[in-house]
Amino acid sequence: MSKSIPVGLKRTLSCIIGSESLIDHPAGLMLYSYDSSLQTGIPQLVLLPDTTEQIAEIVALLYREGVPYSARGAGTNLSGGSVPARGGVVICLSKMRRILQIDPVNQTARVQPGVTNLTLQQALQKQGFFFAPDPASQRVSTIGGNIAENSGGPHCLKYGVTTNHVLGMRVVTPAGEILEFGSDRLYTPGLDLPGLFIGSEGTLGIATEIICRILPLPRATRTMLAVYDATEDAGQTVSDIIAAGILPATLEMMDNLVIRAVEESLHAGYPTDAGAVLIIEVDGVEEALGWVVDRIESICRRNRVRDIRIAQSERERDFLWAGRRGAFGAVARLFPNYSVSDGTVPRAKLPEVLRRVAQIGKTYKLPIGNVFHAGDGNLHPLIFFDARDRGQLDHVHQAGREILIACAEAGGTISGEHGIGTEKIEAMPLVFGEREIELMRSIKRKIDPADLCNPGKILPPPDSGRGEQVEEEPGPGIKSTSAMGGVPLYEPKDVSELCALMKSLGSKGRTFAAVGGVALFPGLPHLCMPDAIIRTKKLRTIVEHDAANLTATAAAGLSLGELQKVLRKENQFLPLDAPPQSTLGGIVAAGLPGPRRYAYGSARDAVLGIKFADYTGRILKAGGKTVKNVAGYDYGKLLIGSWGTLGILTEITFRLLPLPECSACFVAGFERLADAGRAGARILEAGLSHSLLTLLNLRGLSVAATTAGHALPAGQYALIGGAEGFGPAVKRQMAEMQDICAGVSAESVAFEGNNYAEILGSVVQACYPHRHEDSFFGGCISVRPEDLCGTIEAIEKMERDAGVVSSVVTDVSTGTIFTYFSAGIEGPAAQDLGTVLREAIAGIRMVTLLGKAAGSFITGGSHSMWQRQMKEGFDPHSLLNPGLELW
Repeated sequence: MSKSIPVGLKRTLSCIIGSESLIDHPAGLMLYSYDSSLQTGIPQLVLLPDTTEQIAEIVALLYREGVPYSARGAGTNLSGGSVPARGGVVICLSKMRRILQIDPVNQTARVQPGVTNLTLQQALQKQGFFFAPDPASQRVSTIGGNIAENSGGPHCLKYGVTTNHVLGMRVVTPAGEILEFGSDRLYTPGLDLPGLFIGSEGTLGIATEIICRILPLPRATRTMLAVYDATEDAGQTVSDIIAAGILPATLEMMDNLVIRAVEESLHAGYPTDAGAVLIIEVDGVEEALGWVVDRIESICRRNRVRDIRIAQSERERDFLWAGRRGAFGAVARLFPNYSVSDGTVPRAKLPEVLRRVAQIGKTYKLPIGNVFHAGDGNLHPLIFFDARDRGQLDHVHQAGREILIACAEAGGTISGEHGIGTEKIEAMPLVFGEREIELMRSIKRKIDPADLCNPGKILPPPDSGRGEQVEEEPGPGIKSTSAMGGVPLYEPKDVSELCALMKSLGSKGRTFAAVGGVALFPGLPHLCMPDAIIRTKKLRTIVEHDAANLTATAAAGLSLGELQKVLRKENQFLPLDAPPQSTLGGIVAAGLPGPRRYAYGSARDAVLGIKFADYTGRILKAGGKTVKNVAGYDYGKLLIGSWGTLGILTEITFRLLPLPECSACFVAGFERLADAGRAGARILEAGLSHSLLTLLNLRGLSVAATTAGHALPAGQYALIGGAEGFGPAVKRQMAEMQDICAGVSAESVAFEGNNYAEILGSVVQACYPHRHEDSFFGGCISVRPEDLCGTIEAIEKMERDAGVVSSVVTDVSTGTIFTYFSAGIEGPAAQDLGTVLREAIAGIRMVTLLGKAAGSFITGGSHSMWQRQMKEGFDPHSLLNPGLELW
C-alpha cells in the first residue's frame, strides 16, 4: 500500500480536472477496488480526466511525488490487471469515449481509449467496415482495455488479435511525456513500439488515442451450429476442418455444463443433452460460401455430428451468437461464483489438455465447464465454486494453477488473452526462464524506473523461482573464412559456435553485424562498418513442422524457398513475400512489407516466437507457438524490423496458412498515372478480398517483366491485381477487378496457377535492390493510400530534376512504395539522400533507405527516445550493427 495522498496534492489534482471528476469517499473508492477477477485493492483516489493533456499533467505530478497509479477502463479484466495492487491513484478513462475519426479511404479509425469495442463496431458497420478484435465482453470492454490485454475474440482465428489491427497510438509515458508510437500507415520503420506496448497491461504508460486498422465488412457470412454427443468428436472436427485447408472466421466450442447454463439463462436454442456444440462461421464472397459450407458439413458428418443448423437470417445468426457471448454471465444462474482460466495450447493438444482439466476438477471436487476458442486452442475453463467456503476458494486457486501447468507442459502458454495481472505472476516461470523475465524487468526499469505505472503486475520479483532456461554449450572458437569489404567474415556452423563467437567478440569490445542473404541489400555490410561480419546461412535446419497446428519452426539461416518447398508437401505456406533466396532471419530482421501485406500481413504478423543471441552470446526466447499469447511483454516484436541492432536471430516460429486452392491475377496497362490510380482506388472501394494490388511505373514494370519472362501490356504504368482462395471466389473477384479496369479504358491480361506465381515472384523481386544492379540508392516509403499517386508524381519530379531514372513498385492497398534510382545524384543529394527524399516529397516521414549509397535508416517521430532506451537495454555497448540508425 502506498503512502496517503497529501491534501495539497489532492487539491492540485482537483484543479487539473475539476472537483466533480475526483472521487475520494470510501463508497466511491470501493467501486474501483475490483475488476472481473478474484483480485481486489482499494485506491486512495480516483480521477476521471477527459483529455490527453490532463492525463499528462496528472501523471507528471504523481511521478514527482512518487505516487503509484493505475489506468482503468470498464473493469472487465480477468486477471487483476486493472486492480490498484499498491493503492495510490486510479486514472479512469471512461470519459474519453469519442470516436475521433473514421477514414474509409485509408481504412483507419482514430479513437479514445474509453470507446467500447461494440460502439466502434456499430459506427464502423454503418460505413461498411469492422474492427477485427471482438472479445466476448465487447459490449462493455474498451479499446484501451483491448490494447492493454492484446484482446482477441472469436474472429481472431482468421483475422488475428489486437496487435495485428492497431497501427499507432498516442501515449502518456510514466514520466508524463506525450509520445506518438507507430503511425496511420501499415508500415512504420524502426522498432515496433506499438507491438511492445500492446499487451503490456498498462504497465508502460497510458494510451490516450489509438489508430485502428479497419477492414471492409465481408460480403457474405454463413453461421453454423454443429451439435455433438461427445466433445472428442467436436474436437476432431475442428482439426479436420483446418487440415482440409479451410480457415473459418470462427470455431467456438461449448461443453454440456455451459450449454445448460446458457439455455437456462438465454434460451439460445442449444440442445441441453448435447455433449458439445461448435459455432462455425465462414465469410467471404457469396459465390464460394455454399461450396465451403458443404465441405464443412461433410467433415462434421464424418465425425458423428448429431445435428447441423445454418442460420437463415441475421436474426438467427445473432441468436446463435448470443449464447456464446453471454456464456460467462449465464453460468451465474447455476453457481454463486466462478473463476475463468485462460491458457492456449497447440490445437492438436486440445483433447489431451481437456482430459487433464476434467481430472483436475475431479481431484479438487470442483465442477469445471468449458467454453473456448477451439480454432486457435485458447481454453477458458470455468471453475465453479462458492466463495463463502474458504477451503473451496483455496482449491480453486490450486486447480487454476494446475490448469496453467497443463497448458505449459503441452507446449502452450499461460494466457491467451486475459493477461497476467496479479493473478498469474507466480506462473510466469512456467513459460519463461529467469533470463527472459529479467529482460522484461529491464524494459520496465528503462521506461518506468520508479515503478509507479500500474506496479505489481506481470513481473515476478527477482529470485522468485527459475523457469526452464535455454542454454547453449560454448562452442570452439572459429576463425574468419574470408573478408567482406575488408571486414573479417565468420560463418558459424551451429548456434553454439555463434554464441561462442559473439561472446569472444563482445568481451574484446569488437562490433559485429549479422548477414544472411546479403546479396539482397548491396552495400548494407559496408554501411555498418563493424569489426566483424557474421553470416548465419549455415544455421538452416527445420526444427519442427507442426502441420496440424499450422506452425513451423526453423533456423534463421534457412532460405524462404527451402522452407516453402517443405511446407507445400503438406499443402501449406508461409505468407511472407521476399525473394526465395532470402534467409528467414534476414526477412524478419528487415521487417519489410511485401506486395501481399494487405491480405496476409507482414513478418510481425507471421512470427509467433523467436530465439536470439544477445550481445553477450546468450540465447533468449520470446513468444511461443500459439497465435494467442499475452504472457509478459512481447519484446520479440522489437527484433522484427530491427536490422540486427538488438540481437542475432537463431530460430523463428511462424504461423502458416493452407495453400489457396486457386490463384489468378491480371496485368492492366495505363498511359496515365491518374487512370491507374483511379482503377486501384475503385478496387479498394469495392471491398474485395484481393491478395495483390500493385502499381508499377515503366521501369519497375520492365524489371518485373524481365524477371517473369512474360509479355505484359504496353503503357507507362501497370496495375497488377490478384486473388487467392477457393475457385468460385477467385473467379468472381477477378471479373470485378478487370471490369473496373475496363471502365477506365485499360486492357488487361489474365494469368492463373503457375503463371500467377511467376508474376507474383517478379513483383517481389522488383521490390528489392539486388534486382536493380545499377541503382545508386533507393528506399521503402510508407504513405497513406490516398497520397500514393501524389507521392509517385513527386518521385518523378525528383527524377526529372536530378536527371536520373527511377523504378517504382507500389502496394496500392497499403501505400507502400519501393523506389530505386539508377544513377548518381549530384549536389546535396549525395550528402544526405534521406533528407533530399523527404524534402522532395512533402509530408513523408516514414522512409527506409536501401542500396549502395544508403547512409542511414530514417524513421522520424517523437518516439525516438524509447527507441534509444530499448537499444541501450538490449545492447548497452552498441556492439550490434553499428551505423544503422533506427532512432
